[in-house]
Amino acid sequence: MFQKEQAIGLFFSIALHVVLVVVVFLSVNPEPITPPKGISIQAEIMNLDDFMKNKPKTETKKPKPVEKKPKPKPVEKKPEPKPKPKPVEKKPEPKPKPK
Repeated sequence: MFQKEQAIGLFFSIALHVVLVVVVFLSVNPEPITPPKGISIQAEIMNLDDFMKNKPKTETKKPKPVEKKPKPKPVEKKPEPKPKPKPVEKKPEPKPKPK
């Protein structure tokens, strides 16, 4: 009925699923999470239309204009002195070859 490769694939698939189920059960914390004591949240349900009608008017203030700092003047670079030419060395004349 099953071929050898199909049986091996079915075995690994079942083994993988069993391992995943075991990991999920081990990772679940059996203790319920309790909220910290002393902290309470007070909320009020509001209608958005009523809120928008009764919304306090806020004055829109224009931001102060930012003063631009003057750009610093570019520093003048001193010209580099020209290098002095090196004196040309005279090569000694070759001695004549004796005959």
